[in-house]
Order: sequence, then structure tokens, then C-alpha cells
Amino acid sequence: MTSRIEALFQSYRESLPSLLTELESMWQALNQQWDADLAAEFDRKVHGLAGSAATFDLAVIGDIARELEHTFKPLLDTSEDDERKALAQQGLQKLKETIQSTIS
Repeated sequence: MTSRIEALFQSYRESLPSLLTELESMWQALNQQWDADLAAEFDRKVHGLAGSAATFDLAVIGDIARELEHTFKPLLDTSEDDERKALAQQGLQKLKETIQSTIS
């Protein structure tokens, strides 16, 4: 790999903790008071992570993000599904643990 590509890969990895913090903050806000616009933004960010992670040799993170996305997406239509919210919380926790173990 050239040094420019290596730098891109490193930059992506370094951006993951702040993205994770942002996702966790958004999730906390959604649990306090559901907001359709914030839910859509959360979904977009998780979708972006699901799509981009494999490009940067982090397929396992992308797979977990995709699982979270599929679990979360039905909440965009109805936020009144406590079981699905619990599954999404578990998915976010799994994503957090995977990111932390992968980049440390």
C-alpha cells in the first residue's frame, strides 16, 4: 500500500471513536425523546458505516453496523417497539465493543 492509502486507512480508523460517540449520543437522545429527524440521521450514519467499513478492511464492523441498521430501520416507522429498541441497544453495544477491540 502506498503511504497515501495507508494514511487514508489510518484516518478512517481514527474517525471511528468519534463516530461511535456521536451514535451513542444520538441513541441516548432518542431514548429520552423520540425525534423522527434524529432517528433518520442515526439511520444514515449507521448505513454509511455499514457501507464504508469494508472498504477500509474492517468488514466485521461493517457487518455489525448492517445488523444494527436492519434492526433499527423499522423504528423509523414506529418508535413504539420496546423490544426492537432493546435489540438496537444491544446492536449498538456490540458495535462499540467491536470498534474498540479492532482499533486498539
